[in-house]
Amino acid sequence: MEKILNPVELAEKNLKEAERQLRKAQSDHEKGEISEERLQQFEHLQELCATDLQRVIREN
Repeated sequence: MEKILNPVELAEKNLKEAERQLRKAQSDHEKGEISEERLQQFEHLQELCATDLQRVIREN
């Protein structure tokens, strides 16, 4: 069973995953596999995760 991460570690993990998904979405968009709207959703997700990480750092 995976150990429970502290809030900062969890937020960092979420940001890294959002960045990975964004890179894939950018590649898929360049190939015409996803729309501009879908790419923007991934960009927004990454921005939310980055903001959340900053919030968690401030609060912990």
